[in-house]
Amino acid sequence: SRILRVPLLSSRRFLAIGKYRSRGNDVGVHEKVCVRMCRYYPTCAAVSSLSKVLKRRKRSASSVITRLNKKINSVKNLQDMEKIIKDIGKAIDNTRTLVVAMKKFRLFGRPNRALEIFYLAWHHGLEPNVYTFTAAIAACDRQLNQALDLLEEMETRGLKPSAFTYGALISTCEKCGAWEKALDIFYTMKNQGIPPDRIVYNAILTACERGGQWEKALQLFNEMKLKSLSPNISSYNLTMSVLEKNHQHQKVLELFDEIEANNLSNENIIVPTSLTYGLAISACQNQKNWQRALQLLEQCKSKEIDNIIIYTGAMSACEESGEWQKVLNLFDEILLRHRQNKHLIPNVITYTVALSACEKGRQWKRALHILFHEMPLRAVEPNGITYSNAIATCEICGQTALALQIYRRACSRGFFQSIRRSINLIDLHDLVVPVAKIAVRAAVEDLQEKICFNDNCDISYELTVITGQGIHSEGGESVIKPAIIALCQDHSNWHGLHIQCKEYNSNPGRLQLTMIPTLFSLSSSESEEGGDGTDNDGNAPVASSL
Repeated sequence: SRILRVPLLSSRRFLAIGKYRSRGNDVGVHEKVCVRMCRYYPTCAAVSSLSKVLKRRKRSASSVITRLNKKINSVKNLQDMEKIIKDIGKAIDNTRTLVVAMKKFRLFGRPNRALEIFYLAWHHGLEPNVYTFTAAIAACDRQLNQALDLLEEMETRGLKPSAFTYGALISTCEKCGAWEKALDIFYTMKNQGIPPDRIVYNAILTACERGGQWEKALQLFNEMKLKSLSPNISSYNLTMSVLEKNHQHQKVLELFDEIEANNLSNENIIVPTSLTYGLAISACQNQKNWQRALQLLEQCKSKEIDNIIIYTGAMSACEESGEWQKVLNLFDEILLRHRQNKHLIPNVITYTVALSACEKGRQWKRALHILFHEMPLRAVEPNGITYSNAIATCEICGQTALALQIYRRACSRGFFQSIRRSINLIDLHDLVVPVAKIAVRAAVEDLQEKICFNDNCDISYELTVITGQGIHSEGGESVIKPAIIALCQDHSNWHGLHIQCKEYNSNPGRLQLTMIPTLFSLSSSESEEGGDGTDNDGNAPVASSL
């Protein structure tokens, strides 16, 4: 009463005056009246009214933040997110909204923008806490030094990093390929008495998977089970992936069997994903266990999680085991089902495996149909291995002319460019024997054509062929060199030429072919049966696209 210079009134009438005045522009009048009333006239009504005002104000501020955070979470694109940040003003003034906004920018693939609003809020006086520092470390992406600086700043301010903080830092190490640093941080976390949870274990497993450290990954995976953290499907997939990449195929299948055994005896069901089945089928492929691969494929089909990767893996497992008919059966199944299942569209790897099966089964007509009909129909571009399989199929089946045409087609599209060093030098490294033989035929034809149509040019009649010494071949012996020697010694392979093959004494990985013309003719009407693109009955194949 003395402060406001008004007559002494009852507490209720005094509060009524305050409420009345608070209806104006000065929204803080009611609160001020209540504070003064409680100070000089501490009645229950005054204290109760002040408490209600403060609670109402706190609820109002909290509801505003909650609505803003919901609005940010509902944003679907980066432009709308930037508009919200612009509407907020200079900087975000509360930590909850800051964390939500930073997370949203990371989801939109803009981690640098997340760091920008963090530092802007910090610059404008917002005191960062554990949550904002953790979000900033997660936004560092591939900037490991910056993440470590933020951790140091956090500890300098007396803030204790949480398990989420260390998990974000380990993820940053994983993205930078610093798996050793990730392990150091992991053990530092354990030494500080912070028990790692499943998320942290999965982060360190990801780092080991990227670094190819299968032994360490398997150790950490077993450590999870000892600490009763119950690995989830991500834990299994990461461990199986690093084992598969390091050729530990039996251990991959053991982990898959462990998942199935857990689902039979445990209430906590671990649902395998298509990646889980893909890794198990890949292990079957490398172990040439095509029966198990087909069983896993049937399980995928029954669970409706089959896709082209799983089908291609099963095809590869059968192809590695020489079951070429089963490969083609699976390929036909894909072609029948792909219209109903958008996940079963064959890719270039699928076609390449099918062509490899055609090679093993000597199905050259089917190979031509795949290469010149099926692949163009679905706009799939062949790669070097695809062409190599098709060439090998035709060459093995005696369709030399077709093999040469496919080889030249591949060369015109930029493949096999490393073979031709010059007009008188070719390199057959990294080629299979049938393709190497076709490459020699093409080089001899090209050299012969140059000589025929350039009477005055200085072109040598010699062709140097680099075959290699077989260091990387199975058994350490060259398989290409004897095949090329046999090709040159069979005079029926050459029209109008006699080829002498000489080995280099100083370099056993090279051959020198000398061409002795007997009849200059670029195209002969006479050809060997089955060597000019005809079948054994003398009928020309239907390959108009060639």
